[in-house]
Amino acid sequence: MSSKECEALGLEDYLGGDGVCLIEWAERGESLLPPNTIPVRMSVESSGRRIEIEGLSAPLQPVQ
Repeated sequence: MSSKECEALGLEDYLGGDGVCLIEWAERGESLLPPNTIPVRMSVESSGRRIEIEGLSAPLQPVQ
């Protein structure tokens, strides 16, 4: 999916809210994600599941 397709779906409207937004296949619109995005990758391995959480690219501000 291209950035234009993500824009047509209104992805930026979801990202502009105050809550948490979980996006499946987010790499398809990665250029639209805000700087405080926390990437979470999940995969299935032979012994179970693996979850990887990357650090922040920018500090988060407290929620008020």
